[in-house]
Amino acid sequence: FLLLGVSLHGPDIVRLLLAANADASRSCYSRVSASVLFTACSTRFVSSEIKVANVKLLVFAKGVDINERQICTNQTSLHICAREGLANVARVLLDAGANSTVVSSK
Repeated sequence: FLLLGVSLHGPDIVRLLLAANADASRSCYSRVSASVLFTACSTRFVSSEIKVANVKLLVFAKGVDINERQICTNQTSLHICAREGLANVARVLLDAGANSTVVSSK
């Protein structure tokens, strides 16, 4: 449910799901590995302001690895922010300790 929450909705539903102990460390393995944090950064269904709010909730959630890499590309959430020009979301990740030196395979 948390993957859907960050993909389609704002921080109210994300906060509610996290309070109900939704697993923020979980990944979706349908086609590619995508963590909840990666999904929150890459979704195209919410505004950048909502992405910032969702990411702020997720970066310190139990089990979230802020530097987790997507299996097929070796990209992190920070790579997605750089690719999409999401400076405000990237700032949240960097302030939370994201590693800016990780090299992707793409």
